[in-house]
Amino acid sequence: MTDLRTEAVRGDAMLEQWRHVHNVIVPSAALDLAEVRERAGRYRLENAYVEDVLVGCSTVRPPEREGGAATVIARVLPEYRRRGYGTVLYEEGLAHARVLGAGWSRRVCSP
Repeated sequence: MTDLRTEAVRGDAMLEQWRHVHNVIVPSAALDLAEVRERAGRYRLENAYVEDVLVGCSTVRPPEREGGAATVIARVLPEYRRRGYGTVLYEEGLAHARVLGAGWSRRVCSP
């Protein structure tokens, strides 16, 4: 997927984009901006773009101890699915989890 670009979330505009994707994918657990800011302090949040179009986001929750499990969540907006973007987001998240010392990662697939 050479056309997919991911960026670590920084600033309110990117937090709002991450929040939008999360809330579209998981409306039953919709978050407000304050909740997303709090998560950004604990987890690695990334947005995914094709050119300048937001197509998805990801979350990496670090392991609680060295060698423990990390959680990698990849979300892709419905209109951009089945193009391999979720796989790229997951693999990048998994690589980051390993840097954080994860021995293995739990994959979470959003509907």
